[in-house]
Amino acid sequence: SVCLLYFLNEIHIMIFYLFPFFYSTYHLFNHDKIIKINDYGFNTNGTFTISFNAPNRTGFYIFFLGEEYSHLSKVLISYNRICNGTFPNHVYYKYNLRENGRNSTITEKVNSSRVLVPFVVNCGQHQLILKIQFKNSNSYLDIREQPLPIIYVTISLIYPFISLLWIINSIMYPQFHIKIHTIFSF
Repeated sequence: SVCLLYFLNEIHIMIFYLFPFFYSTYHLFNHDKIIKINDYGFNTNGTFTISFNAPNRTGFYIFFLGEEYSHLSKVLISYNRICNGTFPNHVYYKYNLRENGRNSTITEKVNSSRVLVPFVVNCGQHQLILKIQFKNSNSYLDIREQPLPIIYVTISLIYPFISLLWIINSIMYPQFHIKIHTIFSF
């Protein structure tokens, strides 16, 4: 029964990774100045979609830095410089949300395989609700997490086999049998 529970848990984790659950929602308040959003590893032709909802979206900037530059964010990103229009040199994508913009969704295709870190800067000191979806060409998994389903399937197949060996060993050598071993294998 422990083997079955473990196997079902592994199936649950695999299903979580295979279906499109990757929507993140961020609520930015008036006092939030610079928000660093979780990074994501894109394959070639991966996409991201940013939907935003705000009564007044003047003064919001959204831009993406590569992972190699995100650790320098304290040096490269200054609230005052961004609000004055001076961005770091290594920006991959940059958006200025305007009050009278027509669409409230940005969809962009990433042309090369890389890890990007999105930042949101609130120069207008307004509120904003962002919904962000990252997607690679054939899954919602980050490029760094794509081996995980294979690892989970392998572990879920190995664990019952080891449990079976453990039970057989306790049956074949009852003089070394410890009751807790049987409990652990079920």
